Amino acid sequence: MNEHIPSKARHGKCRATTSSIPECRNSYSLRRSPVPWLLIILMAWSTSARAADTFTPLFNGRDLSGWVLVNVASNTFTVRDGVIVSTGKPTGVMRTDRHYENFILEAEWKHLQPKGNAGIFIWSEPMTAPGTPFAKSIEVQVLDPAADHPEGIATGHGDLFAIHGARLTPDRPHPRGWERCLPAEKRAKPASAWNHYRIEAIAGRLTLAVNGKIVSGGTNCTPRKGYICLESEGSECHFRNLRLQELPSSNPAPEQIASKAESWQSLYTGLDLSGWKVERGRAEQWQVKDWVLECDGRESTVISSVSGWQAPCILQFDWRRLDHDTQIECRFFGLDSPLTVNLRTGTKALGPNGWNRTWLWIEVGPPGRFGVRHNDQAGEPAELRKIISGPTAGPMCFAVSNGRAQLANFFVQGKPWMLPGAK
Repeated sequence: MNEHIPSKARHGKCRATTSSIPECRNSYSLRRSPVPWLLIILMAWSTSARAADTFTPLFNGRDLSGWVLVNVASNTFTVRDGVIVSTGKPTGVMRTDRHYENFILEAEWKHLQPKGNAGIFIWSEPMTAPGTPFAKSIEVQVLDPAADHPEGIATGHGDLFAIHGARLTPDRPHPRGWERCLPAEKRAKPASAWNHYRIEAIAGRLTLAVNGKIVSGGTNCTPRKGYICLESEGSECHFRNLRLQELPSSNPAPEQIASKAESWQSLYTGLDLSGWKVERGRAEQWQVKDWVLECDGRESTVISSVSGWQAPCILQFDWRRLDHDTQIECRFFGLDSPLTVNLRTGTKALGPNGWNRTWLWIEVGPPGRFGVRHNDQAGEPAELRKIISGPTAGPMCFAVSNGRAQLANFFVQGKPWMLPGAK
Protein backbone atom coordinates (compact mmCIF):
# COMPACT_ATOMS: atom_id res chain seq x y z
CA MET A 1 0.00 0.00 0.00
CA ASN A 2 1.32 3.41 -0.93
CA GLU A 3 2.09 5.16 2.33
CA HIS A 4 0.96 8.49 0.91
CA ILE A 5 -2.55 7.33 0.06
CA PRO A 6 -5.14 7.03 2.85
CA SER A 7 -6.22 3.42 3.30
CA LYS A 8 -9.52 3.87 1.46
CA ALA A 9 -8.36 6.35 -1.19
CA ARG A 10 -8.15 3.58 -3.72
CA HIS A 11 -11.43 2.01 -2.67
CA GLY A 12 -13.30 4.87 -4.27
CA LYS A 13 -12.75 3.18 -7.63
CA CYS A 14 -13.53 -0.32 -6.36
CA ARG A 15 -16.92 -1.64 -7.40
CA ALA A 16 -16.55 -5.17 -6.11
CA THR A 17 -17.15 -5.04 -3.75
CA THR A 18 -18.95 7.55 6.80
CA SER A 19 -19.00 27.89 17.49
CA SER A 20 -20.29 30.38 15.12
CA ILE A 21 -20.09 29.27 11.59
CA PRO A 22 -20.69 31.52 8.57
CA GLU A 23 -23.55 30.64 6.23
CA CYS A 24 -22.48 28.28 3.42
CA ARG A 25 -22.00 29.83 0.01
CA ASN A 26 -23.22 27.39 -2.61
CA SER A 27 -20.97 27.67 -5.66
CA TYR A 28 -23.02 25.21 -7.73
CA SER A 29 -25.65 26.50 -10.14
CA LEU A 30 -28.60 24.56 -11.51
CA ARG A 31 -27.21 25.11 -14.99
CA ARG A 32 -23.92 23.42 -14.07
CA SER A 33 -25.49 20.57 -12.10
CA PRO A 34 -28.81 19.17 -13.40
CA VAL A 35 -31.17 18.64 -10.49
CA PRO A 36 -34.54 16.81 -10.52
CA TRP A 37 -37.60 18.91 -9.77
CA LEU A 38 -38.16 16.91 -6.60
CA LEU A 39 -34.75 17.97 -5.42
CA ILE A 40 -35.52 21.62 -6.19
CA ILE A 41 -38.65 21.34 -4.05
CA LEU A 42 -36.70 19.72 -1.23
CA MET A 43 -34.04 22.42 -1.40
CA ALA A 44 -36.70 25.10 -1.19
CA TRP A 45 -38.26 23.35 1.76
CA SER A 46 -34.94 23.00 3.51
CA THR A 47 -34.18 26.70 3.02
CA SER A 48 -37.38 27.73 4.78
CA ALA A 49 -36.88 25.08 7.46
CA ARG A 50 -33.40 26.36 8.20
CA ALA A 51 -34.90 29.66 9.24
CA ALA A 52 -36.84 27.80 11.93
CA ASP A 53 -33.67 26.02 13.06
CA THR A 54 -35.23 22.56 13.26
CA PHE A 55 -31.96 20.76 13.93
CA THR A 56 -31.84 18.09 16.62
CA PRO A 57 -28.71 16.73 18.32
CA LEU A 58 -27.26 13.53 16.88
CA PHE A 59 -25.04 13.39 19.98
CA ASN A 60 -26.40 14.41 23.37
CA GLY A 61 -23.02 15.52 24.76
CA ARG A 62 -23.19 13.09 27.70
CA ASP A 63 -23.05 9.51 26.39
CA LEU A 64 -23.36 7.44 23.22
CA SER A 65 -27.13 6.97 23.35
CA GLY A 66 -28.39 6.52 19.79
CA TRP A 67 -25.10 5.03 18.61
CA VAL A 68 -24.08 1.38 18.14
CA LEU A 69 -20.53 -0.02 18.15
CA VAL A 70 -20.12 -2.25 15.09
CA ASN A 71 -16.62 -3.77 15.01
CA VAL A 72 -14.59 -1.82 17.55
CA ALA A 73 -13.67 -2.20 21.21
CA SER A 74 -15.88 -0.88 24.00
CA ASN A 75 -13.43 1.97 24.65
CA THR A 76 -12.73 2.96 21.03
CA PHE A 77 -15.40 5.66 21.19
CA THR A 78 -16.01 7.44 24.47
CA VAL A 79 -17.39 10.78 25.65
CA ARG A 80 -15.18 13.36 27.35
CA ASP A 81 -16.27 16.91 28.22
CA GLY A 82 -19.06 16.96 25.64
CA VAL A 83 -16.86 15.51 22.89
CA ILE A 84 -16.88 12.08 21.20
CA VAL A 85 -13.31 10.83 21.43
CA SER A 86 -12.14 8.15 19.01
CA THR A 87 -8.87 6.46 19.91
CA GLY A 88 -8.43 5.35 16.30
CA LYS A 89 -7.86 1.77 17.46
CA PRO A 90 -8.92 -0.60 16.14
CA THR A 91 -9.91 0.48 12.67
CA GLY A 92 -13.69 0.28 12.48
CA VAL A 93 -16.97 2.14 12.84
CA MET A 94 -19.75 3.21 15.16
CA ARG A 95 -23.18 3.77 13.57
CA THR A 96 -26.47 5.43 14.38
CA ASP A 97 -29.22 3.19 15.71
CA ARG A 98 -31.52 3.92 12.76
CA HIS A 99 -31.63 4.84 9.08
CA TYR A 100 -31.55 8.38 7.73
CA GLU A 101 -32.48 9.40 4.19
CA ASN A 102 -32.70 13.11 3.36
CA PHE A 103 -31.03 15.39 5.87
CA ILE A 104 -28.58 18.13 6.69
CA LEU A 105 -25.82 17.08 9.09
CA GLU A 106 -23.45 19.45 10.82
CA ALA A 107 -20.43 18.33 12.81
CA GLU A 108 -17.14 19.64 14.10
CA TRP A 109 -13.98 17.55 14.21
CA LYS A 110 -10.28 17.82 14.90
CA HIS A 111 -7.28 15.54 14.78
CA LEU A 112 -4.71 15.63 17.52
CA GLN A 113 -1.86 14.39 15.33
CA PRO A 114 -0.70 15.50 11.88
CA LYS A 115 -1.84 13.11 9.13
CA GLY A 116 -4.60 11.73 11.35
CA ASN A 117 -7.34 9.84 9.52
CA ALA A 118 -11.04 9.23 10.19
CA GLY A 119 -14.35 9.64 8.37
CA ILE A 120 -18.09 10.12 8.41
CA PHE A 121 -19.99 7.48 6.45
CA ILE A 122 -23.31 8.47 4.86
CA TRP A 123 -26.13 6.07 3.90
CA SER A 124 -24.11 3.17 5.26
CA GLU A 125 -24.82 -0.53 5.53
CA PRO A 126 -24.99 -1.72 9.15
CA MET A 127 -22.26 -4.36 8.75
CA THR A 128 -18.71 -4.32 7.46
CA ALA A 129 -18.07 -5.35 3.88
CA PRO A 130 -16.16 -8.64 3.34
CA GLY A 131 -12.43 -8.37 3.94
CA THR A 132 -12.53 -4.81 5.26
CA PRO A 133 -13.28 -3.01 8.53
CA PHE A 134 -15.55 -0.54 6.71
CA ALA A 135 -19.14 -0.63 5.49
CA LYS A 136 -20.56 -0.02 2.03
CA SER A 137 -21.36 3.70 2.07
CA ILE A 138 -20.44 7.15 0.81
CA GLU A 139 -17.49 8.40 2.84
CA VAL A 140 -16.94 12.00 3.79
CA GLN A 141 -13.21 12.06 4.45
CA VAL A 142 -12.02 13.38 7.83
CA LEU A 143 -8.30 13.60 7.13
CA ASP A 144 -5.70 16.00 8.43
CA PRO A 145 -4.45 18.27 5.60
CA ALA A 146 -0.87 17.20 6.27
CA ALA A 147 -1.82 13.86 4.69
CA ASP A 148 -2.60 15.32 1.26
CA HIS A 149 -1.34 13.00 -1.46
CA PRO A 150 1.64 14.51 -3.33
CA GLU A 151 0.02 13.76 -6.69
CA GLY A 152 -3.26 15.41 -5.68
CA ILE A 153 -5.37 12.26 -5.94
CA ALA A 154 -6.56 12.43 -2.30
CA THR A 155 -6.74 15.35 0.12
CA GLY A 156 -7.52 16.32 3.69
CA HIS A 157 -9.81 19.14 2.61
CA GLY A 158 -13.13 17.36 2.14
CA ASP A 159 -13.06 14.46 -0.33
CA LEU A 160 -16.28 12.50 -0.97
CA PHE A 161 -16.12 8.97 -2.33
CA ALA A 162 -17.99 5.69 -2.67
CA ILE A 163 -16.57 2.65 -0.88
CA HIS A 164 -17.11 -1.11 -1.04
CA GLY A 165 -19.86 -1.32 -3.64
CA ALA A 166 -21.55 2.05 -3.11
CA ARG A 167 -21.84 4.34 -6.14
CA LEU A 168 -21.34 8.08 -6.64
CA THR A 169 -20.89 10.34 -9.65
CA PRO A 170 -18.45 13.09 -8.57
CA ASP A 171 -19.21 16.67 -9.52
CA ARG A 172 -15.74 16.86 -11.09
CA PRO A 173 -14.03 13.90 -12.75
CA HIS A 174 -11.25 12.41 -10.66
CA PRO A 175 -7.84 12.39 -12.42
CA ARG A 176 -7.76 8.59 -12.17
CA GLY A 177 -11.41 7.99 -12.88
CA TRP A 178 -12.32 7.10 -9.30
CA GLU A 179 -15.78 7.66 -7.87
CA ARG A 180 -14.27 10.36 -5.69
CA CYS A 181 -14.86 14.11 -5.67
CA LEU A 182 -11.83 16.20 -4.79
CA PRO A 183 -12.56 19.58 -3.16
CA ALA A 184 -12.68 22.75 -5.24
CA GLU A 185 -10.43 24.52 -2.76
CA LYS A 186 -8.44 23.84 0.39
CA ARG A 187 -10.23 25.08 3.50
CA ALA A 188 -9.47 22.53 6.25
CA LYS A 189 -7.47 23.55 9.31
CA PRO A 190 -4.50 21.52 10.58
CA ALA A 191 -4.29 19.16 13.55
CA SER A 192 -5.41 20.58 16.92
CA ALA A 193 -7.82 23.05 15.26
CA TRP A 194 -11.56 22.44 14.99
CA ASN A 195 -13.12 22.09 11.52
CA HIS A 196 -16.80 22.42 10.66
CA TYR A 197 -18.56 20.15 8.15
CA ARG A 198 -22.02 20.68 6.73
CA ILE A 199 -23.28 17.67 4.78
CA GLU A 200 -26.47 17.93 2.73
CA ALA A 201 -27.83 14.56 1.65
CA ILE A 202 -30.94 14.86 -0.51
CA ALA A 203 -32.40 12.38 -3.01
CA GLY A 204 -29.06 10.78 -3.83
CA ARG A 205 -27.20 14.09 -4.04
CA LEU A 206 -24.48 14.84 -1.50
CA THR A 207 -22.65 18.12 -0.89
CA LEU A 208 -20.01 19.01 1.66
CA ALA A 209 -19.23 22.47 3.00
CA VAL A 210 -15.91 22.82 4.82
CA ASN A 211 -15.68 25.71 7.27
CA GLY A 212 -18.50 27.62 5.63
CA LYS A 213 -18.22 26.93 1.90
CA ILE A 214 -19.29 24.03 -0.32
CA VAL A 215 -16.25 22.38 -1.86
CA SER A 216 -17.32 18.85 -2.85
CA GLY A 217 -20.36 17.06 -4.19
CA GLY A 218 -21.71 14.02 -5.94
CA THR A 219 -24.91 12.72 -7.52
CA ASN A 220 -26.55 9.38 -8.32
CA CYS A 221 -25.52 8.01 -4.94
CA THR A 222 -26.41 4.46 -4.02
CA PRO A 223 -27.39 3.72 -1.32
CA ARG A 224 -29.30 6.89 -0.56
CA LYS A 225 -30.88 5.79 2.69
CA GLY A 226 -28.98 4.10 5.51
CA TYR A 227 -26.97 4.62 8.66
CA ILE A 228 -24.55 7.39 9.59
CA CYS A 229 -21.20 6.17 10.91
CA LEU A 230 -18.18 7.67 12.61
CA GLU A 231 -14.93 5.99 11.63
CA SER A 232 -11.92 5.08 13.75
CA GLU A 233 -8.70 4.74 11.75
CA GLY A 234 -5.33 4.79 13.41
CA SER A 235 -5.14 7.94 15.52
CA GLU A 236 -7.18 9.98 17.98
CA CYS A 237 -9.92 12.15 16.52
CA HIS A 238 -12.54 14.28 18.28
CA PHE A 239 -16.13 15.03 17.20
CA ARG A 240 -18.56 17.53 18.73
CA ASN A 241 -21.74 19.50 18.02
CA LEU A 242 -23.25 16.81 15.79
CA ARG A 243 -26.73 17.92 14.85
CA LEU A 244 -29.13 16.85 12.12
CA GLN A 245 -32.17 18.23 10.33
CA GLU A 246 -34.33 15.59 8.65
CA LEU A 247 -36.04 16.44 5.37
CA PRO A 248 -39.03 14.81 3.63
CA SER A 249 -38.52 11.45 1.98
CA SER A 250 -38.04 11.16 -1.78
CA ASN A 251 -39.22 7.52 -1.66
CA PRO A 252 -36.09 5.71 -2.86
CA ALA A 253 -36.40 2.35 -4.58
CA PRO A 254 -35.70 -0.72 -2.42
CA GLU A 255 -32.34 -1.28 -4.14
CA GLN A 256 -31.30 2.23 -3.08
CA ILE A 257 -31.79 1.52 0.62
CA ALA A 258 -29.16 -0.03 2.90
CA SER A 259 -30.02 -3.16 4.85
CA LYS A 260 -31.62 -2.90 8.26
CA ALA A 261 -29.42 -3.91 11.17
CA GLU A 262 -29.82 -7.31 12.77
CA SER A 263 -28.80 -8.41 16.25
CA TRP A 264 -25.17 -9.28 15.45
CA GLN A 265 -22.60 -9.31 18.25
CA SER A 266 -18.92 -8.72 17.47
CA LEU A 267 -16.55 -11.34 18.94
CA TYR A 268 -13.22 -9.56 18.42
CA THR A 269 -12.02 -6.28 19.90
CA GLY A 270 -9.17 -5.62 17.45
CA LEU A 271 -6.99 -4.71 20.44
CA ASP A 272 -6.23 -8.05 22.12
CA LEU A 273 -7.50 -11.60 22.55
CA SER A 274 -10.16 -10.67 25.09
CA GLY A 275 -13.02 -13.13 24.69
CA TRP A 276 -10.78 -15.85 23.22
CA LYS A 277 -8.57 -18.58 24.62
CA VAL A 278 -5.69 -20.41 22.98
CA GLU A 279 -4.38 -23.85 23.90
CA ARG A 280 -1.40 -23.77 26.22
CA GLY A 281 1.91 -23.00 24.56
CA ARG A 282 0.35 -21.67 21.36
CA ALA A 283 -0.58 -18.09 22.31
CA GLU A 284 2.38 -16.55 20.48
CA GLN A 285 1.12 -18.04 17.21
CA TRP A 286 -1.92 -15.74 17.25
CA GLN A 287 -1.16 -12.09 16.53
CA VAL A 288 -3.58 -9.19 16.87
CA LYS A 289 -3.11 -6.95 13.82
CA ASP A 290 -5.71 -4.24 14.22
CA TRP A 291 -9.01 -5.52 12.76
CA VAL A 292 -7.31 -8.75 11.60
CA LEU A 293 -6.38 -11.79 13.71
CA GLU A 294 -3.42 -13.63 12.18
CA CYS A 295 -2.06 -17.12 12.85
CA ASP A 296 1.56 -17.77 11.91
CA GLY A 297 0.89 -21.46 11.21
CA ARG A 298 4.19 -22.79 12.55
CA GLU A 299 2.29 -25.58 14.31
CA SER A 300 -1.30 -26.74 14.36
CA THR A 301 -3.25 -24.57 16.77
CA VAL A 302 -6.80 -23.90 17.91
CA ILE A 303 -8.43 -20.73 19.21
CA SER A 304 -11.86 -20.81 20.91
CA SER A 305 -14.34 -18.20 22.07
CA VAL A 306 -14.61 -17.87 25.84
CA SER A 307 -18.37 -17.41 25.57
CA GLY A 308 -20.75 -19.97 24.14
CA TRP A 309 -24.04 -19.87 22.26
CA GLN A 310 -26.95 -22.21 21.86
CA ALA A 311 -29.03 -23.16 18.86
CA PRO A 312 -30.53 -21.60 16.88
CA CYS A 313 -27.62 -19.30 16.05
CA ILE A 314 -25.57 -17.92 13.14
CA LEU A 315 -21.83 -17.27 12.88
CA GLN A 316 -20.33 -14.97 10.25
CA PHE A 317 -16.60 -14.40 9.69
CA ASP A 318 -14.02 -13.51 7.03
CA TRP A 319 -10.88 -15.50 6.29
CA ARG A 320 -8.03 -15.92 3.86
CA ARG A 321 -5.00 -18.14 3.44
CA LEU A 322 -1.56 -16.54 3.33
CA ASP A 323 0.08 -19.81 2.20
CA HIS A 324 -1.13 -22.19 -0.47
CA ASP A 325 -1.32 -25.25 1.80
CA THR A 326 -2.90 -23.59 4.83
CA GLN A 327 -5.79 -25.56 6.29
CA ILE A 328 -8.52 -23.78 8.26
CA GLU A 329 -11.40 -25.41 10.08
CA CYS A 330 -14.32 -23.86 11.92
CA ARG A 331 -15.84 -26.02 14.63
CA PHE A 332 -19.31 -25.09 15.77
CA PHE A 333 -19.95 -25.77 19.49
CA GLY A 334 -16.58 -27.12 20.62
CA LEU A 335 -13.33 -28.82 19.67
CA ASP A 336 -14.87 -32.29 19.51
CA SER A 337 -18.04 -31.23 17.75
CA PRO A 338 -19.01 -33.04 14.53
CA LEU A 339 -20.27 -29.66 13.27
CA THR A 340 -16.98 -28.89 11.50
CA VAL A 341 -16.39 -27.07 8.21
CA ASN A 342 -13.16 -27.16 6.23
CA LEU A 343 -12.77 -23.72 4.70
CA ARG A 344 -11.75 -23.75 1.08
CA THR A 345 -11.69 -21.34 -1.84
CA GLY A 346 -13.95 -23.16 -4.27
CA THR A 347 -15.94 -20.02 -5.00
CA LYS A 348 -14.77 -16.59 -6.07
CA ALA A 349 -13.60 -14.52 -3.13
CA LEU A 350 -16.24 -12.01 -2.08
CA GLY A 351 -13.84 -9.39 -0.70
CA PRO A 352 -10.63 -7.71 -1.94
CA ASN A 353 -7.21 -9.38 -1.81
CA GLY A 354 -8.54 -12.92 -1.55
CA TRP A 355 -10.80 -12.40 1.47
CA ASN A 356 -13.68 -14.86 1.82
CA ARG A 357 -16.84 -14.62 3.91
CA THR A 358 -18.51 -17.67 5.44
CA TRP A 359 -21.81 -18.04 7.26
CA LEU A 360 -22.61 -21.04 9.45
CA TRP A 361 -25.97 -21.61 11.06
CA ILE A 362 -27.64 -24.26 13.15
CA GLU A 363 -31.39 -24.79 13.42
CA VAL A 364 -33.18 -26.65 16.18
CA GLY A 365 -35.09 -29.80 15.28
CA PRO A 366 -36.00 -32.49 15.34
CA PRO A 367 -34.09 -33.04 13.28
CA GLY A 368 -31.87 -29.99 13.52
CA ARG A 369 -29.93 -28.74 10.51
CA PHE A 370 -26.44 -27.35 10.10
CA GLY A 371 -25.94 -25.01 7.16
CA VAL A 372 -22.94 -23.45 5.41
CA ARG A 373 -22.65 -20.62 2.90
CA HIS A 374 -19.43 -19.35 1.34
CA ASN A 375 -19.02 -15.99 -0.42
CA ASP A 376 -22.75 -15.29 -0.60
CA GLN A 377 -23.44 -18.54 -2.45
CA ALA A 378 -25.58 -21.30 -0.97
CA GLY A 379 -23.69 -24.41 0.03
CA GLU A 380 -24.05 -27.59 -1.97
CA PRO A 381 -26.62 -30.11 -0.70
CA ALA A 382 -23.92 -31.93 1.28
CA GLU A 383 -23.35 -28.76 3.25
CA LEU A 384 -26.91 -28.57 4.56
CA ARG A 385 -26.82 -31.49 6.92
CA LYS A 386 -29.34 -33.04 9.24
CA ILE A 387 -28.00 -33.26 12.76
CA ILE A 388 -28.56 -36.79 14.05
CA SER A 389 -26.55 -36.23 17.19
CA GLY A 390 -24.17 -33.63 18.52
CA PRO A 391 -24.04 -30.60 20.78
CA THR A 392 -26.64 -27.86 20.61
CA ALA A 393 -24.58 -25.30 22.53
CA GLY A 394 -20.94 -24.39 23.01
CA PRO A 395 -18.07 -22.11 21.91
CA MET A 396 -16.89 -21.23 18.41
CA CYS A 397 -13.49 -22.70 17.52
CA PHE A 398 -11.00 -22.19 14.69
CA ALA A 399 -8.16 -24.60 13.89
CA VAL A 400 -5.24 -23.62 11.63
CA SER A 401 -2.43 -25.85 10.36
CA ASN A 402 0.17 -26.12 7.57
CA GLY A 403 0.55 -22.37 7.01
CA ARG A 404 -0.46 -18.85 7.84
CA ALA A 405 -4.04 -17.58 7.91
CA GLN A 406 -5.97 -14.42 8.70
CA LEU A 407 -9.44 -14.13 10.25
CA ALA A 408 -11.61 -11.03 10.69
CA ASN A 409 -15.13 -9.66 11.12
CA PHE A 410 -16.38 -12.25 13.62
CA PHE A 411 -20.08 -11.78 14.36
CA VAL A 412 -22.65 -14.05 15.97
CA GLN A 413 -26.42 -14.06 16.35
CA GLY A 414 -27.98 -16.22 19.01
CA LYS A 415 -28.64 -16.74 22.69
CA PRO A 416 -25.54 -16.75 24.90
CA TRP A 417 -24.76 -19.99 26.72
CA MET A 418 -22.69 -20.15 29.89
CA LEU A 419 -19.79 -22.54 29.46
CA PRO A 420 -19.34 -25.13 32.22
CA GLY A 421 -17.08 -23.69 34.89
CA ALA A 422 -17.38 -20.13 33.55
CA LYS A 423 -18.09 -17.30 35.95
